[in-house]
Amino acid sequence: MLTVSFLCFGQDKDENRPKFDLLKFEFEKECGSPLTESNLFAHREGRIVAVNSANEVTFEALAQTTYKGSRPKGTFIVKLAGIWGRTNESALKKFLTDTLLGKEVEIVGNTEAEGDKSFYGIIRGGGLGDVNRHLLETGMARFKRPPYASVWRYNLCVYEQVAKQAEAAKLGIWER
Repeated sequence: MLTVSFLCFGQDKDENRPKFDLLKFEFEKECGSPLTESNLFAHREGRIVAVNSANEVTFEALAQTTYKGSRPKGTFIVKLAGIWGRTNESALKKFLTDTLLGKEVEIVGNTEAEGDKSFYGIIRGGGLGDVNRHLLETGMARFKRPPYASVWRYNLCVYEQVAKQAEAAKLGIWER
């Protein structure tokens, strides 16, 4: 859930309407505002060429132009941020293979140097939006905090919250 409104000072003649609306974010009480994040992460588009394990894929990025210049096509190992691959391994790997293999996706992650070939990331695509979140929300995977500054802290906090909800609702691996 994301509610976005714009600030307008002194332009609103309708006295019944507030002068401005606030941005509201899902899990804001638990996680704070994503607007306070100060890290920038690389966004790369491409396709998944292999599923290596329950929480790791091989990603072939397309060449693209950014504000820093052009990025060449490249192959990366992406570890799914927030996903612990030691629970439900075979089902997770099968799901990732069926859902993502050969599909075009976007990867968001911290490639500290442009030459990094392996990093933690968020996968968006496969008809699921945020794949990492989907795995936790449906109880297919357990949450595991990745190294600091690998992805946005807000996203990790949301992942932790949806994993707790899945456990409380006894979804997926939690139904046992």
